[in-house]
Amino acid sequence: APAAWCQTVDHALPLLGVPLLNRPDLLLQLLESLDVPVATLAVVDNSPGSAAEAEVRAVLDRLERHGHPLVSEVRIARSFGNAGVAASWNLILRSFLEAPMALIINNDVQLMPGVLAEALQRMDPKQAQMLPLLPVPQEFSAFVITACCWNRIGLFDPSFHPAYCEDLEYRDRLRAERTVHWPAAADLQARMAAGNGCSSATIESDPQLKRYNQS
Repeated sequence: APAAWCQTVDHALPLLGVPLLNRPDLLLQLLESLDVPVATLAVVDNSPGSAAEAEVRAVLDRLERHGHPLVSEVRIARSFGNAGVAASWNLILRSFLEAPMALIINNDVQLMPGVLAEALQRMDPKQAQMLPLLPVPQEFSAFVITACCWNRIGLFDPSFHPAYCEDLEYRDRLRAERTVHWPAAADLQARMAAGNGCSSATIESDPQLKRYNQS
């Protein structure tokens, strides 16, 4: 692994990664909940070919042009269709080799005040660490992971497409590697869970996805 991956964090959060299929309004709410500076916001646009494509494109175009007061750089990856969750996460993680850690988060999650800052204080970019911001079974809806960790464990398995079980498979690999450290986060997870009562907004917002999800 490049030695630069395991280094001191210059920004409070080096990399914020968000796959996006629909509901760009929720992405904007997520960004409004930020309370720490971010070096790079990386969004994977998975909307092409969907009913939400025009809406997502309009919001992301504005975000690229105008940015966000807490974000130094906005980067948008536009695919030909829905790349899937695992492939989107992988694209984010492998595209910014200078980032010693990342927060990967769903667009329908909001950050509770102070939680991200406290989580980052518990992280050591020189160690292989994984810190979910939400409790099981939502632990992969928002998680902070160091580059040392994903370099040791590997990336997510894109053969799980478009979604489901890529997180469980990765969880098993993480738990099998005894050198991976999971910082204590039950208090942070409780605060996040209290402010994120709804889940699966992506699916619930699209009748076709709801039908697919029932099969």
